[in-house]
Amino acid sequence: MKLIPLTKGEFAQIDDEDFNKTSCFKWYCSKRPHTNYAARVQYSTENGIRKKRTIYLHHFIKGASTPTDHIDNNGLNNQKCNLRDATQRQNMYNLSLSPKNKTGFKGVYFSNHRKKFCSTIRCGGKVRYICGEDTAQAAAIKYDEAATRFFGGFAKTNRMLGLLTV
Repeated sequence: MKLIPLTKGEFAQIDDEDFNKTSCFKWYCSKRPHTNYAARVQYSTENGIRKKRTIYLHHFIKGASTPTDHIDNNGLNNQKCNLRDATQRQNMYNLSLSPKNKTGFKGVYFSNHRKKFCSTIRCGGKVRYICGEDTAQAAAIKYDEAATRFFGGFAKTNRMLGLLTV
């Protein structure tokens, strides 16, 4: 594994065999809501108009512009063993805990109407509600079961995030 220096004091991880083709470019750290990514700017001219395009390191390494998922949710880990092809929807299944979450568990909220903890999961364009748990942990377990069933290998569960220890 090699490290590519980025702006903001960050480094991107890449495989040794990708170092020569990536190190000749200047990469920067692109801060995003859920993770940071290594990126560079490429300029081109079409019909006399200068265009600016962002090239992400994980797309450059994979040689594709199709959505690519970072298995460990670390956008700076661009080793091939951490990258997999994914649809946009599959990429969304692998998100971590939202910073807006109030219960401390992914997919869990407290229903004031029911006075119980509930979990929601969005799959196939539909929102599914799993309600009626007395504790946030119990609702998180129900979320994990549903995520595993609906999302398979792309599921990012509360247990995987270290939020459930039971």
